[in-house]
Amino acid sequence: MQRVTDHDLAGSVARQLPQAAEDDAFPTEGVEGLRRLGLLHAPMPLALGGSGWATATGCSAPLAALLHALGARDAALGRVYEAHVNALRLACLFATPGQLAWLARRTARGTLFGLWVAPAADPARLIGATLAGEKGCCSAAGHAQGALVTAADEAGQERMLLLDLADANHAVLPGPDLAGLRASATRRVRFDTAVTEAALLGEPGDYTAEPEFSTGAWRTSAVLAGAVQGMVDEAVRQLVARGRHDDPHQGERIGRMLIAARSARLWVEQVVRMLDAPGADPADAAAWVGLARAAGENAAYDAIALVQRSLGLAAVMRGNRLERQARDLATYLRQPAGDAALLGAAGWFAANPAP
Repeated sequence: MQRVTDHDLAGSVARQLPQAAEDDAFPTEGVEGLRRLGLLHAPMPLALGGSGWATATGCSAPLAALLHALGARDAALGRVYEAHVNALRLACLFATPGQLAWLARRTARGTLFGLWVAPAADPARLIGATLAGEKGCCSAAGHAQGALVTAADEAGQERMLLLDLADANHAVLPGPDLAGLRASATRRVRFDTAVTEAALLGEPGDYTAEPEFSTGAWRTSAVLAGAVQGMVDEAVRQLVARGRHDDPHQGERIGRMLIAARSARLWVEQVVRMLDAPGADPADAAAWVGLARAAGENAAYDAIALVQRSLGLAAVMRGNRLERQARDLATYLRQPAGDAALLGAAGWFAANPAP
């Protein structure tokens, strides 16, 4: 396994990975590329052989470059990897030394972790030493070898569990039937399995503890910004190939597409600078993330509309890469509590004006 250091140009590494397949199949080759390049282990702390991308101060920039590049290449692969990083970030924050050692061994061998926290009609619950019920919208279901799962305990408090899926009795179920990101293998997962005390991660309520819960959304914004960039690049390529880029109306739309793509990325870069700055205020960083989320969403909506107007019917034809890119991006935009994040950021900056 190749070890990736903080000095590697992560975006360049990501571009070695294959582009999205046309049949909405899970990006097995892409995940294998991440494994081969050591990128599944890179988020782990330096002391455990990782590159510190998910844990060390000052290491957000290479991770942001990688997430952006993955989103540009294949939004489904970006979603899967972002969930893996998020799971490792939470695990490293709240794990015991024994759990950290186990996690380091697994990621060094290339284990892919899912982050399965979305509710389902029959919600997951922790009853004594048994995890029962379902989680919804589980990306990489049937492909991940480990997962961070949330479940309500008998007191109704939310707990995190770190599971080796080979040892957990679970079943991957159909649904939800998403319009986009179909290659991310987002399914329901039902559990009926014994769990040990060693699987419990942190304390009740740790998963939604602030400001970590809000600040961590920057990684999703990085993938989303990459997906916007990838779609815009493909749209421009197709317009040039058809000789339509010289039309003044198309030229104006191309310019607006480029502005949207760059704006989304600049907001992520601003957040990364905040996070990597010595002595950064976590509450201030969370507020910047809230603004970046809204700015990225607006840029994505603008870009989708411009691309589809520019390419016309071709942009919504199955088999055209643009059709899948726009469909995946529109689905990825459905992140929870975006309005609440923007409202919280507005309230923070009203009381603490931004420099």
